[in-house]
Amino acid sequence: MIDRLPGLPDGTRAEADLCIIGGGAAGIALALKLRGAGLSVLLAESGGEAGDESAADHNRVTQAGHPFPGAVEGRARRLGGATTLWAGQSLPLDPIDFEPRDWVPHSGWPIPYAEVAPRYAEAERLLRLDGMRYDHAAWRHLGEAPPPFDETVLRPQVSWLAKHRDFGAMYRAALAADPNTRVLLEATATRIRPPSGEDARYTVELAALSGRRAEVQARRVVICCGGLDTPRLLLASGLGNGLVGRFLQDHPTATVGEVEAPDFDRLARWFRPFYRKEGRLFPKIALAEDAQRAERVLNVTSELVFTAPEDSPFATARAFYGAFRGGETKAALGRASRLAMGGGEMLGYAWTRWVRRRLPAAKGARVTLWAHIEQTPDPESRITLDPAERDALGMPRARLDWRLGELDRRSFEVFAEVVGREFARMGVGRLTPAPWLREAGWRAEVQDFYHHIGTARMGATPAEGVVDAKLEVFGHPGLYIASSAVFPTGGASNPTLTILALTLRLAERLRATA
Repeated sequence: MIDRLPGLPDGTRAEADLCIIGGGAAGIALALKLRGAGLSVLLAESGGEAGDESAADHNRVTQAGHPFPGAVEGRARRLGGATTLWAGQSLPLDPIDFEPRDWVPHSGWPIPYAEVAPRYAEAERLLRLDGMRYDHAAWRHLGEAPPPFDETVLRPQVSWLAKHRDFGAMYRAALAADPNTRVLLEATATRIRPPSGEDARYTVELAALSGRRAEVQARRVVICCGGLDTPRLLLASGLGNGLVGRFLQDHPTATVGEVEAPDFDRLARWFRPFYRKEGRLFPKIALAEDAQRAERVLNVTSELVFTAPEDSPFATARAFYGAFRGGETKAALGRASRLAMGGGEMLGYAWTRWVRRRLPAAKGARVTLWAHIEQTPDPESRITLDPAERDALGMPRARLDWRLGELDRRSFEVFAEVVGREFARMGVGRLTPAPWLREAGWRAEVQDFYHHIGTARMGATPAEGVVDAKLEVFGHPGLYIASSAVFPTGGASNPTLTILALTLRLAERLRATA
């Protein structure tokens, strides 16, 4: 059943065995996994259906640290959450990401990689990407030889960009059809009240922009709100410990070098995306574990970006397509005439795209190395509540103080140097590291990647985390978090696949104790 809070009587009180807060990837995956478990489930989603932007203002934040545009641009309040925005890029974390490393402060998960890895296959199926492969197996799947890296230094990596990635569109019908699942849209959780006295139930207060209010009482609650709204809700509710909101991380991203490639075709053959029926496959360059240990730096992954000259037929084709899709008929016709003049070159691009099923690269393209790093966990990089700013529902806005540290800068620098040495050894080209890597103002070149990590971290004890290894909030039995907020460290991989794997692991526990 799918309802809207504004359509219910004001002050409605509902009961459920389990209340899920947030209808993004984690919330929907959890509800799907619990079907048939004999539990009544209520999933409360702050937004509405696709195209409804009425709740978007709840995402607005105040900022005190390094700019963090993904706080607004990387979130969506609607059924499906951020899966309605993302490109579908999926990669698992690496074993080293779970280990305590003496050069990475506050590193180490209270669970090993082996605890999460078996759930990746089911997470892939949720993305309709059954049988994903990421390293050498991916290259064999593609029928291509990978770049011949010295794999003690760099390793070839392939990420998958799912063709089907909007969980709201993919799973709405399944949620609506389940008799034990109720989805309540336009229902923002503003506070969680813990059990009191003999009442063993949590109370989740819900509000809609229309002014309607409701409460859900449930024995167990799972917060699936992402890395920014999770600490905001915990802080507004007075729940959790002093680590709530701390260790705010993302995947800092920057262009770290430019490549001069005499053998441009070989470079393009190795590093341009592949198209297959499952979606796009993106060749990447990752820093090997041996190199991370030897250089004492963070995990890094990257891709090469091929930027076509502005006057090339390739750039014209992209502009034509953009104008056509945007309904700019006159502009599209003007670009079509320029396309006709580059007909021979365009035939080559078409052959590459539709026959070889590769994304073509324009001759003379500028080639840059775009890197995404794991971020150093820092307790002073954090989210607090802004005492002076409230949203339309009366909730304090989140105040972000995102901080980047010296180990972050050095990881970018070392990675650019390592790739440059390997490219020279392989004879593929010369990489010139970006000058900013050694400049005092380096932070200005770094941006977030819309991945909100670490603000309700997992730990072995309350001194180390907000939730335990079971994702249960310390001191609050029955209150759980399923989100990248629980990652103690973020690795260099996109977080969604691991969020799903952790959520499925939690669902197994909830089913077993139903």
